[in-house]
Amino acid sequence: MTKPTQKPVFGNKRRGSTRGCGTSNLRNIGKSITSNLYKEGVLSSPVSERDLMRAVINDDVRFLIFVTKYHFDFDFDSYYMLEAVRNGSLDVLRWGAGRKLRQHQAIGWEGEEEWLEAAYHMPLFATRAGHIKVLKWLLSPERSHIFDQAYPEYCLCTEAAQHSQWEILRFLVNIGAPGVGCPESRSYVSHALTVATENTHHKNAVYLNSLREEIDNALQACKEV
Repeated sequence: MTKPTQKPVFGNKRRGSTRGCGTSNLRNIGKSITSNLYKEGVLSSPVSERDLMRAVINDDVRFLIFVTKYHFDFDFDSYYMLEAVRNGSLDVLRWGAGRKLRQHQAIGWEGEEEWLEAAYHMPLFATRAGHIKVLKWLLSPERSHIFDQAYPEYCLCTEAAQHSQWEILRFLVNIGAPGVGCPESRSYVSHALTVATENTHHKNAVYLNSLREEIDNALQACKEV
């Protein structure tokens, strides 16, 4: 059999071009086909729970928006929310929690006890994992009444110290969080900083000493009578 004299060419022949067979084009084509199948009702269950959780972990909010657009029964349940907090998926958190808050702003939270219980734990998980951007979003004034009821900020201070999350500790102290000046909290935080300073590298010790002085001054300023 005679070998073909010319190899088949896919896409554009120019060097470096991915036109016609590139990954991005194939992905767009796939999205277009899938979108049409969703609209026609051919695919009633296009994604699994594993797909949704992977999107949450990867902070892929575009995928979740895409799913929600064609599947109105999808709900951002508490376990998705907690996973977003643990992994620092701020975009997903903003989208999912914001959607949930808007949904219940007018109708209240009846029947959502499980979601609320999870919401109260979210600042704690963000503190332990060191996701300061997530924590700042959770404790912002417009949302703090939802997310900080079970774990007041003084508990978060001790958690931050216990898990060596010093930047989070600095943030909590500097915002003058309620309860942060109580004797128990000040004593625990000061002790944790002392222990950390004694058991760390010289460069880190300099940083921790500076941080301890800053936090001690802030704690004295917000000391409760």
